[in-house]
Amino acid sequence: QTKAMIAATGARWRQLGVPGEKEYQGKGVAYCPHCDGPLFKGKDVVVVGGGNSGVEAAIDLAAICRTVTLLQRGGQLTADEVLVKKLLATTNAKVIYNMTVESLEGNGQLLTGVRYKDKATGEFKILPASGCFIQIGLVPNTDWLKGTVALNDWNEIIINDHGATSAEGIFAGGDCTTSRYKRYRSGRRSNCCARRLRLADSSARLISSRDSNSPSTTRSRMHEICHLSSCFFCCVADYIADDSLSQAASCELSAPQSSFCFFFPFSLFPSSAPSRSTP
Repeated sequence: QTKAMIAATGARWRQLGVPGEKEYQGKGVAYCPHCDGPLFKGKDVVVVGGGNSGVEAAIDLAAICRTVTLLQRGGQLTADEVLVKKLLATTNAKVIYNMTVESLEGNGQLLTGVRYKDKATGEFKILPASGCFIQIGLVPNTDWLKGTVALNDWNEIIINDHGATSAEGIFAGGDCTTSRYKRYRSGRRSNCCARRLRLADSSARLISSRDSNSPSTTRSRMHEICHLSSCFFCCVADYIADDSLSQAASCELSAPQSSFCFFFPFSLFPSSAPSRSTP
């Protein structure tokens, strides 16, 4: 049995669950516009989902595809206003509202179109397309933890700022948690959090061993200092990267104005350190 466990099982793309979806996965049906988008350069594609992910995908795909049609089941897009305005201003993109996807059609080898139902008229229509990007959210891989740790309404693991769950000794990080930002930013945040915890742990070990003078303790102290310095610089790098990203988003990116210094705590070593000949 282990004393502690970190759950980082991630999340999977939420699927439509309609006929043709599984049959044409990798043959026109895709979930990641950044991974598979270039495969549809110059072609007609469909994006399903009117949230931030769907609208962002439509905007990105419009830059390389001939046409992009976004399908939204409701009467309006739920994405941020700035994204909606950008999408509506994109000349080769359009939005179809108040519809439900009925099936994904193909010729047995590749996807050829999306069949949907117009809620207002009840009419069934087929939208020709070479690709269909499904952007309707993520499903966290946490079924195996139900009843063990606290989950929210979306089955995400509830964690605090240190990555701790409701169960003692169980920690979690990444897309399977309640972290607000998913994928890349979630992974970086969890990494940085883990480094800060390791930083605090190494510091505590150093302080607790400062009065010891044994060779083994000195070697252990050197080992902890290596971890301490490594974690510190990684945390600083994450801080700089996050700060740069934030400034870039607001178009205020400039040369770094701050410098960082790290001082090894040599006072943690006893004055009567063992000689070099000591094994």
